[in-house]
Amino acid sequence: MKPSKKSIHLICNAHLDPVWLWQREEGIAEALSTFRIAANFCEEYENFIFCHNEAILYEWVEQYEPALFKRIQELVKAGRWHITGGWYLQPDCNMISGESLIRQITLGKQYFQKKFGVYPKTAVNFDPFGHSRGLVQVLSKAGFESYLFMRPAPARCELPADLFRWQGYDGSEIIGHRLFGCYMTLRGTAGAKLQEFINNDQEHNVGAVTWGIGNHGGGPSRIDLEELNKYIEQHPELNIIHSTPDKFFKELKESGTELPVHNKEMNFFATGCYTSQIRIKQEHRKLESEFTLTEKMLSAAWLTAGHEYPTAKLREAAVDLAFSEFHDVLPGSSIKAVEDDSLRQIAHGSEILSRLRTSAFLAMLQGQSAAKDGNMPLFVWNPHPYPVNTLIECEMQLADQNWKETFSDIEVFNGNHKIVSQVEQEASNLNLDWRKKVVFAAELPPSSIIRYECSPKEIQLSELSKPQKVSGKSFVFDNGQMSLVISRGNGLIKSFKVADKELVRPGTGRIIVMQDDADSWGSGTKSYKKRIGSFSLMNRVEATEFAGLNKNKLAPIRIIEDGAVRTVIEALFKYKKSTLRMQYYLPKKGTEIELRMQINNQQPNCMYKMSMPFIDKESECVAQDIFGRKEIPGTREEKVFSQWFATTSETHDAALAVICDSGHGLDFFKGEMRYSLLRSPCYSALPIGERLLVSEDRVHDHIDIGQRNFRFKICGGSPKELLPEMDKKTMIFAESLPGILFYPGGDGKKIASQALVKLFDGPMVMTCCRRSLDGENLIVRIFNPTATTVKSQLSILGDKITAKIKLSPFEIKTFEVNPDTKIISEVNGIK
Repeated sequence: MKPSKKSIHLICNAHLDPVWLWQREEGIAEALSTFRIAANFCEEYENFIFCHNEAILYEWVEQYEPALFKRIQELVKAGRWHITGGWYLQPDCNMISGESLIRQITLGKQYFQKKFGVYPKTAVNFDPFGHSRGLVQVLSKAGFESYLFMRPAPARCELPADLFRWQGYDGSEIIGHRLFGCYMTLRGTAGAKLQEFINNDQEHNVGAVTWGIGNHGGGPSRIDLEELNKYIEQHPELNIIHSTPDKFFKELKESGTELPVHNKEMNFFATGCYTSQIRIKQEHRKLESEFTLTEKMLSAAWLTAGHEYPTAKLREAAVDLAFSEFHDVLPGSSIKAVEDDSLRQIAHGSEILSRLRTSAFLAMLQGQSAAKDGNMPLFVWNPHPYPVNTLIECEMQLADQNWKETFSDIEVFNGNHKIVSQVEQEASNLNLDWRKKVVFAAELPPSSIIRYECSPKEIQLSELSKPQKVSGKSFVFDNGQMSLVISRGNGLIKSFKVADKELVRPGTGRIIVMQDDADSWGSGTKSYKKRIGSFSLMNRVEATEFAGLNKNKLAPIRIIEDGAVRTVIEALFKYKKSTLRMQYYLPKKGTEIELRMQINNQQPNCMYKMSMPFIDKESECVAQDIFGRKEIPGTREEKVFSQWFATTSETHDAALAVICDSGHGLDFFKGEMRYSLLRSPCYSALPIGERLLVSEDRVHDHIDIGQRNFRFKICGGSPKELLPEMDKKTMIFAESLPGILFYPGGDGKKIASQALVKLFDGPMVMTCCRRSLDGENLIVRIFNPTATTVKSQLSILGDKITAKIKLSPFEIKTFEVNPDTKIISEVNGIK
């Protein structure tokens, strides 16, 4: 029902970044001060309501000032203090995975329901720099009805209206509202903001105005609150109330207001943040993958070996991961001290997970037979619910040092079947035949452990095959399924064919240098168009000096490994004082190339991009998004994506796709995809009016100066075959298959070999597999990464428990499996 007079909901908040221009200790102190002031105001002014989100801040208050926390609990019960948003914190909403979004919600929900017995219906992300369309499905299935945000501003992101129905990839909807102005007000300006809103918003009978000092906390001020209360008394023709986001959206819904539909993402703001502080992005993605992998392994050990499921330790690692996703940490807009602190916290979470995986793996190896004399048993676990064909790398130690003029080769067996393998340079540089690295091709069944026997074999040095030299104008590699040509003149890819179909133009893989500035956010930049140079192949003298050798022995492009499994080519490049080591990993079977890069960056205020020019200049570009897939326009504008991007051509029936391990920035124009490797602005530098961007009386620290490492997987094929499989390929690339060299004692009962989870055929992926919070059941989440409806069979514990499943385009479904009753139930929402 339409209200009789205009309703305006005053939402008081105190946005507080836990870290940003300050470190955690200062954030804790400000949280205590802000919450203390807000509690005093709630108790003093009867009509006042304070709204705040982010469980992490409440945890700090509970830990460091318990008496204040109890006051807040009472105020929540009385309806004077409103738990807003309900997430753990306000994360970046473009670069994290769908499962990380779910964890942000569930961590917050568990905390607020346990400590306050409430949970809001409105999700709130005031300050993140943009919002993936994939958010909608997650929010809807998590029980949210509405979404309140500020960025991007109208000039950066056109919406049909600031109040709208936001539609996700799967068709689900929630109500979205972009705030009027900012989420905060400066001291003494709240009344003016309210008047400005009234003057400007003539369209709706129900509106909301946010106020309160923010960014570094603060919240309500007496001058603002008393001015607002005075305004309310003076304007009885308006229904102005101190309120909450939930009350605002409830009245909006009841008013019957018709809202337009928005079915796109909400970007862009701060395009530089898709790339800034690349180590944070790399280590965050690594921890995301490790967390998912560890949950799967612990679930398998729990159900098959009776191993303890360490819920508390997992939560500790989940909090480390969640904190790294904060919208000033993951985007790289914080000071250097916060970057260092965050890397340390990510490492803490990674160490916890590493120890948990080792414990779970060894538990599942109970009862394995003792190794035969001279053999080294290697156990590899496939965490995925489908078969995986991949290359396994493993290092091992010989039983004794070999001081003879011979070489110890390593043969690999699966049972009595000999596996194709090769020995490569190990990580150490001890010039002695003792430490070994073996690489072999593995075919792994779904969610299972496979045992391999590694057996040393002494051979004469004359039997070793020596890598061929790169001669002529190009190096040509052809394994019958794909071919690659690398130019000897520039060290770049000249041709890449899959099934005899050309996919690239010459110069693929070139690292180009773009003009940038000291702005950490790239706040006003839509695109990075001004090219100022590129990395070029070193000459022999430069390559030798770079390698630390004394004589001009090193060619700038060489074959460094060559065997029955793969060939590895290394090329050395330079740009001014910066250097690049590029390694091409070429499999003797298959169609996927791996690139490994090591850049030593010494150039401030630059951006490095990797150029991937597709064969068809009229092609289209698509990229992975959170629980979805998005189009990348051919405008050279910087866009954000998740983990893979691809260009496709119907004319050529061809596609070229790239999976990366780090940043999230990309542009596209006339068939050329340019991936943003790193950028080197100053820390936390932001344009303010006509003032200098940074002071010019000293040297400032620049982001990502020094050595940085990158990994890529390049895939090619038919679009209809390649694109539906890209999410699978990405998960295999990201979740390194766990392998452990272990000598069993042969005691105990052998754990039955059975697949934890299997999915039969189709493109579906398993994004989550863990024990339920009540400790009784198994939770499995499945995602359909395509625009068509797909069907499959879900099997648990070696086909003991099965169910037919069907997922609509880009749909996620959560299933709860009872191991005792052998029943699979679809969960209504997200669990």
